[in-house]
Amino acid sequence: MNSVSRSRRRRLSAAAIMGAIALTATACGGGGSGSGEGDSVVIGYTGPLSGGGAAYGENVKIGLEMAIADLNADGVEVDGEPVTLELKSLDDKYAPSTAASNAQRLADQDKAPVVVSPNAGAIKAIQQINSGRSNFLISAYTSDPAIVQADNPLTMMIPPNFESYATEFSETAMEHGATPAERSAETTASTMPPCPISRGPSRKPWPRSPTRSSSADHPNRPL
Repeated sequence: MNSVSRSRRRRLSAAAIMGAIALTATACGGGGSGSGEGDSVVIGYTGPLSGGGAAYGENVKIGLEMAIADLNADGVEVDGEPVTLELKSLDDKYAPSTAASNAQRLADQDKAPVVVSPNAGAIKAIQQINSGRSNFLISAYTSDPAIVQADNPLTMMIPPNFESYATEFSETAMEHGATPAERSAETTASTMPPCPISRGPSRKPWPRSPTRSSSADHPNRPL
């Protein structure tokens, strides 16, 4: 069974797609095979569909497929013309260079006005080429704050960045009986800053809230 609920995948993916379409209709002039005919728009997706990250990449792909099916059923218009959304997916095996090549191919060959990518490393690579010979929007499904700090005008970050989670996490933990705690020597050596709370002297420390995530270590999955 997939680890992410169908309804949550659908909501996040639909938000990504519709936000991207709204922006690209203005910024990039539409796009897709329906240019001049108004029949279809390709939504590009590059993600890990094989290898160690395949389960994560497939989950995102399923969410996009469900969202596109819902949107097509409701009806979609670009510049006042009805269109049908079509998903084109390519496997990048979690390799940033492959993701960038896939994105360029989706923009050039399939005329995709938007390319969805679900990990920070790939997105950073795609940001280097999305305003070159083909302008296209990156629908960034990651919580890495470096994505927006890159100041790429054709990048739309879907979830909030990790840094915004810390306050809410701490407040929720305190509501459940957490108490202030000193940073331990073990957590000091960690690459992730520890959460400055524990669940009491006789219990294990409260799980740390990650503020940054490396795509080389594990998939960037918005919480």
